[in-house]
Amino acid sequence: MPPLALRGHVRRAFGGSPFQFHHFFRRLMHFDPATAPSVVRTNARTPETPEPSHRDDWDSQPEHLVILVNGLFGSVRNWRAIDNAIRSRAKKESRRVLVHSTRANSYFQTFDGVDVCSERLASEVLAIVEANRSLKNISVIGHSLGGVLARHALSRLYREDGTIAGLTPLQYITLATPHVGVSPTSPSALPFLEWIGGREERLLGNRFQPVKKTLATISPYVGSLAIRRTGSQLFLTDTDGSAGRPLLIDMALNQRFLAPLKAFRRRVAYANVSGDHLVAWQGSALARLHESSPTEDDIFQTGRGVLLSRLEGDVEMSSERNGNTRQSIPEADSQHDELVSSLRSVGAWDRVDVCFPSSEKALELETYHATMPLVRLSIPLISSLTHNHIQVTHPVVNWRGLHVVEHLVENLNL
Repeated sequence: MPPLALRGHVRRAFGGSPFQFHHFFRRLMHFDPATAPSVVRTNARTPETPEPSHRDDWDSQPEHLVILVNGLFGSVRNWRAIDNAIRSRAKKESRRVLVHSTRANSYFQTFDGVDVCSERLASEVLAIVEANRSLKNISVIGHSLGGVLARHALSRLYREDGTIAGLTPLQYITLATPHVGVSPTSPSALPFLEWIGGREERLLGNRFQPVKKTLATISPYVGSLAIRRTGSQLFLTDTDGSAGRPLLIDMALNQRFLAPLKAFRRRVAYANVSGDHLVAWQGSALARLHESSPTEDDIFQTGRGVLLSRLEGDVEMSSERNGNTRQSIPEADSQHDELVSSLRSVGAWDRVDVCFPSSEKALELETYHATMPLVRLSIPLISSLTHNHIQVTHPVVNWRGLHVVEHLVENLNL
C-alpha cells in the first residue's frame, strides 16, 4: 500500500498522524490531574450535560435510548461500527432511536473501580434521559468490563416500578464480559495464563507447572498494580461488596443488582469460544462447569460464525430473611457455578457463541460493507485480538468481527 494511503488510515484511526498519536499517548501516560493546570473554557460541558449523541432529523423525538458502554481503557471511538450499524437500521426502518456512546469512563478512568465508574455512568444516563423527555424505552450494550459497569449502574437507576431511570428496560446485551470476575482459581480465570505457557509446557512438560502456579499466584497483585481498584475487583481480591466480600460476587448474589437485570425483557451474552486471552468463555457465556463450549465446526455450520442458544432461567434459590441476598444454591459444585446460577435465576438468557473466520472468504458480508475500510490489516497473532474483534473496536484491525455486529443489530429490538 502506498505510504500516503497508510498515513490516511492511521490518521482516521487515531485522529492524527502517527507522530501526533505517539506524543498524545506519552502525555496520557504521564498525566497527573493533581498537577495539571486548570483551563477555563466558555463552551465546556459539565458532567451533568454530556455531549449529545449522534442525531439525525428523523429522530428529533427519540423514543428508544440505546446506551453503549466501553470496556477497560476504552472510549467512545470503540463503538463506531456498532453505533453506525444501529443508526443505519433505525433510519432505514424509520425507528425513533437515540444511540449514545457513553463518555463518563474513558481510558485511565476505567481503572477507578467498578463502583466509582458506575456512579459516573449513572449520572450520564440520567442527564441524557432528562434532556430527551420523549424517551420511553432503554437498552444497554456493554463490551468487556462495560457489561459489568452497566450492571452496577443499573442498580442505581432502577426504580420500584420496574423501570430504569423511568424508562421501560428492553435489552441488556454483553460482549465478552467477565460476569463473575477473572480469579485465577476459577474456571473463568484469565485465558492468558494458560496461553502464555502453552508452548513451554509442551516442551518442558511437568517442569513448567511451578512457573504456571507462580503466574497464577501473582496475577491478582499484578492486576491490582496495573489497573488499580478495577483490577482488584476483577480478580475478586477486594472487600468492596456488602459484608466485606468481593464486589463482583456481591453483584451476582445481591437482589439489589439482580432486580434490574430481571426487569429487562431480553438478556443476551455474546461469548468468544476460543482465542480470547482476556475473558474466558465460561465467564462471558454464563456457563456452568459441566457445560462445554460448541466446536468451531458447529458454529460455522450456520455460515455466520455465530451460534444462538437459549439459557432457561434457573429455579429460584433460597434467600436471606430480608430478601436482599441470595445465599445458597442447590447442587452448586463451586463458587463459579453458584455465581452463574444466581445470574441465570433472573430469567432466560440468549447466549451467542462466537467464532472468527481464518480467511477473508469466510467473511463475505454485504449489509454493512460501508463500515469496512478500504484496507484490511491481516497481522500476525491476529487471534490475540479476538477480545476486540467481537466489538469491532477498530474497523481496520478488528474487521473480522463485522459478522457479530451484523447479528447483533439484526436481532436488536428497536
